[in-house]
Amino acid sequence: MRLTLLFIAAVYCQLGFAQGILNKVKAKAQEKIENLSTKKKSSTDTLSTDESEGKDEASADTSVAPVTKEAELTAYRKFGFVRGSNIIYEYAFEEVEVGDYPKSWISDIGGEVVTLSNYPGKWLKANEYGNHFVDYFKEFPANFTFEFDIVQNIKPSSSDYNQVDLIFASTKNDRNFNNAKSKTESSGFTLVIDLFKPWLEYENHWSHADSTNSTFIDLRSPNQYDLSPFKVDKQKLHVSLVRQDARLICYLNTTRVFDLRNAFAKNTLLNNLNFLMRSQLEDPNSGLYISNFVLAETVMDTRKDLFVDGKYVTNSILFETNSDKIQPASLPSVTVVADYMKANPTVKLNVIGHTDNVGQDAANMDLSARRAKSVVKELVDFHKIDPSRLTSEGMGESKPIGDNNTLEGRAKNRRVEFVKK
Repeated sequence: MRLTLLFIAAVYCQLGFAQGILNKVKAKAQEKIENLSTKKKSSTDTLSTDESEGKDEASADTSVAPVTKEAELTAYRKFGFVRGSNIIYEYAFEEVEVGDYPKSWISDIGGEVVTLSNYPGKWLKANEYGNHFVDYFKEFPANFTFEFDIVQNIKPSSSDYNQVDLIFASTKNDRNFNNAKSKTESSGFTLVIDLFKPWLEYENHWSHADSTNSTFIDLRSPNQYDLSPFKVDKQKLHVSLVRQDARLICYLNTTRVFDLRNAFAKNTLLNNLNFLMRSQLEDPNSGLYISNFVLAETVMDTRKDLFVDGKYVTNSILFETNSDKIQPASLPSVTVVADYMKANPTVKLNVIGHTDNVGQDAANMDLSARRAKSVVKELVDFHKIDPSRLTSEGMGESKPIGDNNTLEGRAKNRRVEFVKK
């Protein structure tokens, strides 16, 4: 009897052990199925930057709550950066199919355009280590502003590494991808944004041998600028640059990081723009993304020389896509007009909105009118301009000043005009 009971107990133990193994096998199989599904989604569908990812990893979660809209608006209203008034290049991969690479760019490794769950629009995702040459500019203006956004998504417990190098280069009046990506074959300025350490640094090299001028400058950042306060993981980092001949000013979000008086050799012609993206990722759901590029020429000191001909035309006031909401980074451009009106209290203005020809005529007319009203509302509500001094109207696509068949033409047509009454 005792032997029988021992035999039965042994059988149950073996069955329990076998069932445990079976459960583990099933769980592992399910995990593989879920991982496969996630990988498939990441390459063909929206990539996630949700703050909830990784929260089941006890004590490993260092995710940061998104910046509130009100806090962002307040910060940008005090922002010292003012976008150039003549936009030359405004690009966010709108025409690129998800999974494809933009035709107006060149890369030695390729990449894909994706969408993100936390941020609107389309984004270029980095593929490990590769150069991305913007094959668009014949040359840059002597004075300009340049902006773009970076987003990274990593798990805090991983060793994922992301870095973006922005390279402005000069290659003997010849736009050349190989020269632009090689520091030894061209003169240029490199801004290094290391999101792993995290820090920012810069270096440049200008010489007669390979530049468009005869001045030699060799400069490196004296120290690395700590990016920890910017909470660079899963938060959009907005980079804004101002070139004034030899001078370069850099802002991250609303903070001025540096102001270099000799970043460029004087009168240097810049004719190459390259993004070197380094991404080493363990997790297939992690990623490094860039988008929302705006290059604008600074044609005058707008704070002093507004309304020379009775009106001020600018396409530096940008709005959310198909919306009348002013982008936070555009608020300083509205401040320029507000400052002018405060300095000239008898001036009255009519604010006129214009669009390009993308979309239906009636919808564009309505959108342009609502956008003009949004500018008036910002001037009245925040800057306390007397509403009796302002009127608004929309012209839609009816009065283009650029060719709607080109990127730069459409960018010029998306504008706001301030006309003296």
